[in-house]
Amino acid sequence: MDDIKPVKRSGHVAVLWNNNMYIWGGYNESDDLIERRQFSSITWKYDLNQNKWSKQTTGNYKPRERLGSCASCVNGKMIVFAGCVFPDDQNDVNVLDLRKMEWKSLQPTGVPPSSRNKLSCCVYYDRIIYFGGYGPSPKQHEIRNGEYIADTSVWRNYRGWNNHLFAYDINTNAWITLPNKGEAPCPRAAHTMTSVEDKAFLFGGRHKNERLNDFHQLCLKTFTWTEITPSSPYQPIGRSWHSCIAINRKTLFLFGGLDTQQNVLCDEWLYCLHNNEWIKLNKPNSYPRLWHTACTGAYHGQVVVFGGCRSNIFADNQEHCNDLIFFNLQPKPLLRICLEVVTLHGKKLLKKDVLPKSLYELVSKMAGEGG
Repeated sequence: MDDIKPVKRSGHVAVLWNNNMYIWGGYNESDDLIERRQFSSITWKYDLNQNKWSKQTTGNYKPRERLGSCASCVNGKMIVFAGCVFPDDQNDVNVLDLRKMEWKSLQPTGVPPSSRNKLSCCVYYDRIIYFGGYGPSPKQHEIRNGEYIADTSVWRNYRGWNNHLFAYDINTNAWITLPNKGEAPCPRAAHTMTSVEDKAFLFGGRHKNERLNDFHQLCLKTFTWTEITPSSPYQPIGRSWHSCIAINRKTLFLFGGLDTQQNVLCDEWLYCLHNNEWIKLNKPNSYPRLWHTACTGAYHGQVVVFGGCRSNIFADNQEHCNDLIFFNLQPKPLLRICLEVVTLHGKKLLKKDVLPKSLYELVSKMAGEGG
């Protein structure tokens, strides 16, 4: 891997597209103004085939640097919503075209959501579904289809937690207020939501001074919530700032976070949808991490974690990270094994006339120039 890589950060966003992971935003405690400006001006791409970072300089317009945003990738476009531009939260929508590397600010129609950060989202067809977050109380002209609880632990208690449920319609560029039916989760922030087919799964987050481990399912057809009671005797402890993503249609993977006692966690869990049970992975792990990002990797069963903080984020000396952690949660596909063997031996096995064009181009890319 080349020495060039993003500066250390937490609270950033990451999406996967075309076997590349794109990183934007976040923060650290650096006093270097030039370094801090990179969070907004530079989008980073990590090529999962070449195992290589590269800077992606975008056009003239760039969103203001921020943390705690929510990002999704749809049709080669990274859609970023909300986040904190210190000291204020935002409710704007910005889109980065990953083909052209150009940002665009959108002005959706409809009743807008209130400003917030540390919310969650998932994609369902042509809509991005959003839930919860932390920010100011919604105004009269903003979405109010849930509860808002003020944060009384700070002297300026104009911010708090909510459990609003709404969507951004990509095709019509419009906000949609969703029904939010059933047993809706209580207001929270720094939780996770991931989707499998027509269901979304929400875990944990912070509510007031408690970090939760409740588990909820949202039907994406009717927008009805149901709380899940796992059948397993053990389950993850309460946490926020963790990651939880679907690695296939049957399994979710949960990693890290911060517990109620402000311990940074490094445990790994699988949730089996069919058996409704949590399974703790009992393998050595020396990567305590919170407020990181997690994306699916180059093949099914691989998860790539970037950045985050390895220490208590409320402490004076924060240890932000810029390393990559790879979790291989199921056997590597035979095709991937073959590609890596061919890549390892370079020109000895790389014959254009015997490989299909698509495989030849992929192996050439994995081998790099001169491979």
